[in-house]
Amino acid sequence: MLPIRPSIIRALEELVVLQLLIQVPLDLALAMLLLLPGFLVACVLRQHSTILERLAETLLCAMLVVPVPAFTIALLTRNYMGLSLLLGCSVVVSVLALLLLWRQQGGLWQALRRPLAPPREGDRAALLTSLAVLLLFLLNYDREHFQYACINGVVMQAISSEAAPPIDPHEEEGPIRSRERATGATMDLIDAPGTGQRYGTTTVITPWVVLFDLFGFRLIYALLGALCLLFGFRLARYFCPRPALALLAAALALCNPYVLKIVILDENVMAMTFATAALALALEGRAAVITGMALGIALGIRHVDGTLAICLALLVGPRPRPLLTMLSSALLTLVPCLLHHHFTYGSIFSHEHFIDEVFQATSHRFLGFEFEYMGLLNLPFSEAWIRTPYNPFPTSLYYPLNLLDHLGSLLCAVAVLGLASLLVRHRGLCFALAVWALPLYGLLAVLENWMDPNKMGLILCLFPLLTICLAAGMTALDVDPESPRSSRNWLWLAVLCLVLSSAAMAAYQLRVDADPRFYVKYPNVRPELPAYEEFERARVTRGGPLPSLAALQQYTPLRPLRRMMALGADYLDRRLRQPIDSAAVMEAQVQEITLDLSRPWVGRTDFVSAAPRSATVVDVTQLKSAIAVSGIRAWDPLPAELRVVRSGPAEVEVYLRFGGEPFAEVESQRLFSIEEVQRDSIQRRHASGSKLGLRLLQGDRVRLYETVSMDEVLVYTWEFEAAARDIAPGPARKMFHN
Repeated sequence: MLPIRPSIIRALEELVVLQLLIQVPLDLALAMLLLLPGFLVACVLRQHSTILERLAETLLCAMLVVPVPAFTIALLTRNYMGLSLLLGCSVVVSVLALLLLWRQQGGLWQALRRPLAPPREGDRAALLTSLAVLLLFLLNYDREHFQYACINGVVMQAISSEAAPPIDPHEEEGPIRSRERATGATMDLIDAPGTGQRYGTTTVITPWVVLFDLFGFRLIYALLGALCLLFGFRLARYFCPRPALALLAAALALCNPYVLKIVILDENVMAMTFATAALALALEGRAAVITGMALGIALGIRHVDGTLAICLALLVGPRPRPLLTMLSSALLTLVPCLLHHHFTYGSIFSHEHFIDEVFQATSHRFLGFEFEYMGLLNLPFSEAWIRTPYNPFPTSLYYPLNLLDHLGSLLCAVAVLGLASLLVRHRGLCFALAVWALPLYGLLAVLENWMDPNKMGLILCLFPLLTICLAAGMTALDVDPESPRSSRNWLWLAVLCLVLSSAAMAAYQLRVDADPRFYVKYPNVRPELPAYEEFERARVTRGGPLPSLAALQQYTPLRPLRRMMALGADYLDRRLRQPIDSAAVMEAQVQEITLDLSRPWVGRTDFVSAAPRSATVVDVTQLKSAIAVSGIRAWDPLPAELRVVRSGPAEVEVYLRFGGEPFAEVESQRLFSIEEVQRDSIQRRHASGSKLGLRLLQGDRVRLYETVSMDEVLVYTWEFEAAARDIAPGPARKMFHN
């Protein structure tokens, strides 16, 4: 390879600088289409606010006051949302807000010159922390997982005629495949079944993608993190008089493995953010309109959050005007979802998954009554306490153990201590929160057939309670060290930490039978082998006191430098379709490795070796190599098949499936919809034995994917770098999907 001249490097750097000089001012102007109306509406709805309150409420309003009417108009007119629609709505909302400001203050100039309230103690630190969180989430976003997000696909259906149209699963026979939209077809999301998505997510995300293309997904992901921190601080401050501890509680409830492991936009994190805002505003007792907006979008994102409305009504209290204002505002924010339910399903009270679900219904019994349900329910609706195969425990126990594994027993002990303090000091508030949390958790606790790891994220809807409990727990510990109460509380913390760790480790011994109904509902899923149950049970019963680094990397390894490079690439190149560089020069030594399929890969680190030990070797040293391998004798009785693909100059993927399950090779660039890659022209090889050799290039990043179920989206993944000597595949991860 010829060396690149320094003059060429300097020219490229100058081009990047020039692009930034043009792009940054343009981006600021585009952002003002949402931020300016948000700022003006926030000024109208709250006249006396600190800079922190004004910033948080401006950001919240920016995500709703233009997006909600714009998406509503797009739905009703069946037109794709574009820049002109956003511009028109932005102008109308801004003009209306300016007129209201003029009327409120007796003059527009007086209204805009009105000084902010003095900042409260801790506000500046919270603002700086929110900026740090914004940068953290910008870096944490992982573009490589973009194709696994259903919510991204619906956003593309709202803005692009090149996206696949929604597919009605009731009208499809056999495997559902994405197809091209007919020429001249309208944007039909208002009357299109089969998306399975609540349109609250689409409402919030779509405008940012219209304005910033691919970078818009990353930007709104980061802005939601900053918004959650700002309102989390305001929520925690209600229970914690010391601002530093309130800020710490808000930061820990947000920046922990349970949240940060989710590296793309996710409806559970979004619901958590807006529920946090709604609770903080309701407890402060002001800005009922903004409270209702936050409530409405939270319900539009996660319909199971319905009891949050009752909780907020109890917090507002017997004040008819604020209560009516809040509920009316929530209803207006819900308009896109209500329109979708009415036009598509015939009732505003329908739920997408209840109707779009096409799997067979299962009979359940409760108190002598028999009913049909599309999913599988546990006790008290089943004959025995069971678990979903490939899940180590029933959902009711899996949630707390998973939470304990992610956060660590110390943080959970602080939260439990805080809960005890709340029950003593804020009983009325605890009742209101229980009205929200207990029915929601009770619903989640009886739902089974959840192999999809994303479903364990539903508990994030209740994470505002974690913020509250951490703030109350830190307050209980923040007393005079000389007082008896201090020693007693710290002793209780130590005991709670020990008990929680011991309980988690003791749960390892618990064995619960797998649900036999599951294999009737999903006949293609292969029977669970003991190695899988053992791996999953060991993963959530470690009982460590600190947050789990392994849980933080459940979906993708920590690669800070790669994430930084991806951030820069996303900002400079915003094309939604980014093809592989087919002209890339690959110069590296050939390396041969061996995969051992004699035993399950989960729980092992020795199934890859650098030494050639197989009679069957497939060569993937050439760009765009794709080979299908059959006949190999793997650990499962079902026939195994592998697909080995070179996807880039230094990227190799190996896909493994058993029986009738699809490969986990999916993409979304063609039609912006998750679909299995179809390879009509692929080399075919027949292997013998339980080992397979791969001939690749030193330095290749190799990723392995083992499909357990594509219906329930359980795919184990491994990643390693092809090296001349030691190869460490690391622990099994899971493919994220939402």
